[in-house]
Amino acid sequence: GTREALDQVKALCDNGQVARFVDVNWRPVFWKESEAKAKQLIQDYIEGAAFLKMTDEEAAWLFEIDKEEAMEKPAKLLERCPGCIGILVTAGAEGCAYAFKECGGRMPAFEIPVVDTTGAGDAFSAGFIHKLIEVSDKWQNEMVEIPGFEKEMPRAHLPNLERYAEVLQDKVIAAEVVTYAAAVGSMTCMEEGAIDAQPPARLANKFYEVYGDSMVITEEKRDFKVDMEKDLLKGWRFRT
Repeated sequence: GTREALDQVKALCDNGQVARFVDVNWRPVFWKESEAKAKQLIQDYIEGAAFLKMTDEEAAWLFEIDKEEAMEKPAKLLERCPGCIGILVTAGAEGCAYAFKECGGRMPAFEIPVVDTTGAGDAFSAGFIHKLIEVSDKWQNEMVEIPGFEKEMPRAHLPNLERYAEVLQDKVIAAEVVTYAAAVGSMTCMEEGAIDAQPPARLANKFYEVYGDSMVITEEKRDFKVDMEKDLLKGWRFRT
């Protein structure tokens, strides 16, 4: 069944040191278990994930936090998940929020003619993953200055999980990745359907290039420091 398949994916990612991206996607209608049991099963499954994406309502339900606080202080969610690289919170017309170890923020939604929001969350996730891989590969392949050498040298290689965490400490890169994700999600809302409305990379890139610079991101103000596990390959568990 679905649960067994998801458990196999989790085991494969954990054993193979693969970054696991989890969209909570809580749909009570598909659960036979009680809400309390469902919450526990979801918490068990998302533990150890590299990235968590959820709506503001799912954040409130799963972390027992006010929706607005989840949007204003997404790092509070990240603090509960030591070892998780990033938290993404979407809120439809209210935009989205994000938190990584060294930076976080909130951005409004793109102003678009909305036809159908079905599939927007999936498109957001796909856009995030696509852009993260793109910018992290570019970062890995850069030539950098090395003390003691006159000419630039290739950057030392980092495994995927460590590279993603390192790249997203840069607030400019982090904002770029999340803005691209939001752009892809927004484009999906401009047509009917969940699959046919998914934009091709060419159009997504064009939309991002034209409208991305107009987005104003409000940086998250933190009164605490996120303590991330040093070993990103070690499965984390919720902090109460």
